Amino acid sequence: MKKAFLSVLLVTVLCLGLSLLPTAAEGETVGAPEGIGAPELPIPTIPADNWLDYAEAVEEKDDVYEITKAEQLAWIAKQTVMLKTDFSGKTLKLMNDIDLSKHLWTPIGHKDMAFKGSFDGQNHTVKGLIITDDANAGDYVGLFGYVYGGLLQNVTLTDAYLKVSSSSSLYVGTLVGDADDSSITNCSVSNATVSGSSSFCHVGGVAGSASSITNCSVSSASVRGTASSNCHVGGVAGSASSITNCNVSCVSVSGTTTYSCYAGGAAGSAHSITNCSVSDVSVSVTASSDSTLCYVGGVAGYAKYSIVNFSVSDVSVSVTASSSSSYDSTLCYVGGVAGYAKYSIVNSSVSDVSVSVTASSSSSSSYDSTLCYVGGVAGYASSITYCSVSNTTVNGTASTSSNNYNCYVGGVAGYANSSIRNCSVSSVSVSGSAFSPSASNCRIGGLCGYADGSISNSFAVVSLSSKNDTSGIGGLVGENSATITNCYAHVTTDLPWYGIAYTNSTTVTNCYYNNSAAAAFKENTGRAFDCKVMTDDEMKADAFVSALNGYWDDVTDEIKYKYWSKDTANANGGFPILTIPKITSLEVVAPSFKGGTIQFRFHGENLDKAGNVTVSRYSSSDYFTDTAVVDPTLITASYTPYNWSETEEGYTYSGTAYLTLDGVETSYSYTALIPLEAKTPKVTSLSYTDTLSSAGGVVDVTLIGENLSDFDDTLTLTASSSLTTVRTTEVERVGDTLCVLLPLPANVGRSDIRYSLSVSLGSTSQSLSTSYTVTVKAPTPTEENSPLDLNGDGHVNVMDVIYLIGRITAMVS
Repeated sequence: MKKAFLSVLLVTVLCLGLSLLPTAAEGETVGAPEGIGAPELPIPTIPADNWLDYAEAVEEKDDVYEITKAEQLAWIAKQTVMLKTDFSGKTLKLMNDIDLSKHLWTPIGHKDMAFKGSFDGQNHTVKGLIITDDANAGDYVGLFGYVYGGLLQNVTLTDAYLKVSSSSSLYVGTLVGDADDSSITNCSVSNATVSGSSSFCHVGGVAGSASSITNCSVSSASVRGTASSNCHVGGVAGSASSITNCNVSCVSVSGTTTYSCYAGGAAGSAHSITNCSVSDVSVSVTASSDSTLCYVGGVAGYAKYSIVNFSVSDVSVSVTASSSSSYDSTLCYVGGVAGYAKYSIVNSSVSDVSVSVTASSSSSSSYDSTLCYVGGVAGYASSITYCSVSNTTVNGTASTSSNNYNCYVGGVAGYANSSIRNCSVSSVSVSGSAFSPSASNCRIGGLCGYADGSISNSFAVVSLSSKNDTSGIGGLVGENSATITNCYAHVTTDLPWYGIAYTNSTTVTNCYYNNSAAAAFKENTGRAFDCKVMTDDEMKADAFVSALNGYWDDVTDEIKYKYWSKDTANANGGFPILTIPKITSLEVVAPSFKGGTIQFRFHGENLDKAGNVTVSRYSSSDYFTDTAVVDPTLITASYTPYNWSETEEGYTYSGTAYLTLDGVETSYSYTALIPLEAKTPKVTSLSYTDTLSSAGGVVDVTLIGENLSDFDDTLTLTASSSLTTVRTTEVERVGDTLCVLLPLPANVGRSDIRYSLSVSLGSTSQSLSTSYTVTVKAPTPTEENSPLDLNGDGHVNVMDVIYLIGRITAMVS
């Protein structure tokens, strides 16, 4: 019945949004399409026996176990089950694809013997993993159960079926139950059913719980968590410290709890999520107890730190939460991206998403309460920057049988605690309703239901609605305690609404709203400057775009957000849009030799709109050189590291590039690799004429060495003496020989000048086999008043001999 109710509610919200939105064309839909999430996956034939009974020993060689068949992998699991070894310092290498569907699987590593080694799947596939309660898997369930201080990488898992239960804490993931202080990288899961039921559970498509997950994907998977206390469930992980460069598609995530639930398309809870996409995903939660707490989002239910660089599309997020005891309470944070983002959400794109929440408490006690925060991006967020929401429906309904309840619903956030900047809401339907025997307290806004801090350079083109006419509706904010600058709202609604905010207690500057509003505010104890009501034609005019950009001309801030453009494609109903600079990918180009310069190429959109761009090695320090906006799609920078690491693959350098666009900093982890075949160039010797006359001149220096034909950086030849230093970078290449013309000045002193030669390739100084010098001779000393100076020119030389012969000849004649 609950599922049927949710379906009816979702369809109702979708239809309402379609009927009200002014910019929806015929045949166009708003919100998530029907039938999203994982298809119905078949239940495999469940084996009766266990792989442990078929284990075959595998030999260790140089700390490596090469796994060629399932029986050998089962032997690895058996060693941990029998407490024989944790494989610390050892590596398991999968040499080919294996099929585990014949028998039940018992995980590698458990709470009494964690796996502490490394597993390298070498891009092979593990198929048919089956784990049920009959496998005696314990509380840590997956191909690996419990991993501590280990590494799991380069493997694909497909056609997996995990359905387990426990009376205590439970960790379930296709690859690993719990990867504590460990790394998971380059792994994928497809066609998987992952289900866990316990009092406290962590359930994920890749991992139940993990420290670090990088470059992983999940597709065509059903992930379910059921808990009598706390439930963490996510498409990638139930909980994780960090998730980076991950993709989730065609996945259904569901959580059921009698207390608290953390659910998300990527993670139930995470410290940080970076560079991820979520599409064709459904996230649903049912919670009911004496006290119910829900954190639910299209990407993460709860984010402790930041969510950066991601897209969410074709996603449905639905929550039904209720409580019924005499001291009950229901608290829900639900968003298209995050339920609760404690710090920041940066560079997000939300499209074709449906967010629906029904929260209630049914006790007749005076102590019951319902709080509901619902947003297109986040239920609650401290800071939201560079975000867009389009073709989306957001609906929140809260009810109580007696007293305390609040419902805050917004196109961006239910509750924004610190700031919203450069955010757009277009073709979005926002609906909020609250029901109680006492007066309603529901606040609905195009951007936020409730806002603290600041809102700037943002807009909302929305349909706003409510099922009860006592709700407070504001074009930008329902209940406002934030300073608002340079924003506009265009609202379609059948209810009374207020252009900027229903209630306002702070300063509002340079804000605009369409002329169907009853007024700028219902209640205003703050101040408003240059706020105007406009017709649709005025809002679509070029002058309006100029006014929004022109605001920054009078602002003394170093950074100016002149991102406003005319909607020439009519994607926003003809109203102004934000053309925000956005990075889509980072390309790292390694040098051809150790000691060379790494080139960074940030690809994106509208990059020429950024007025202030820096790239640095650390946050706001050690800036890269040659940073430049090349065109609207490319920013380049360069950095020359010195401490390259030698690996089996070649020389590597790993670091973090911090890109700041107009004050918003985003970090990008990278690794540059110089393959083994890219040999290091080296100068071994020099050939040249080592002496010049006092007139100086050009020394033709030939540099001989190794791998010089591949050298493509700057070569510097330096000549140093006690008097001066001369450098040249002019090079002529002939195979593995480089020729350099070194100009040296004349010597006007009384002593020879000796120059020491040195060579650098890029930033790397060359160790030459011997010392190389060039001498510029001193001029011959002047011999004034010498009796041998016959011609009186101040010098004794051959000219005096010629002069003497001439005199003798004259005398003889």
